[in-house]
Amino acid sequence: MKIYMDVCCLCRPFDARRHPRTHLEMEAIVAILDRCRSGWDLVSSDVISYEILQIRDQRRLINIRKILALAKETVVIDDRLEGRAAEFADAGIDAMDALHIASAEQAGALFLTTDDAVIKTIKTTGINISVRVCNPVEWYLEVKDS
Repeated sequence: MKIYMDVCCLCRPFDARRHPRTHLEMEAIVAILDRCRSGWDLVSSDVISYEILQIRDQRRLINIRKILALAKETVVIDDRLEGRAAEFADAGIDAMDALHIASAEQAGALFLTTDDAVIKTIKTTGINISVRVCNPVEWYLEVKDS
């Protein structure tokens, strides 16, 4: 099982737990990362490496880098990936999100995000994406006993 988490997911375990949804997402992501330590494959990318450089909280950045150390694969940006991301962007997906989705697709990995807007845009545009895109809570509840 290959799993690609966008930076929103990678940051979620370090967010304040003020809202029930945030807490549920944090718990699901931590459980998924635990499974990545024992069989599932976390996938990283050049896009993630670039995006986390924008994080100013050094403790958060260090913790996210520790998570990324679990990655068994890193997707490199190339012309093919950029072309695919451009197709997603043309369909209305934010450019950075498009690069993440194209990276997950190139790796053949499930794409997890806590960003409802990304999930909604994908569902409403009907764009053809070869990997599944969903919220980590929804997905983990489906597979936790497998």
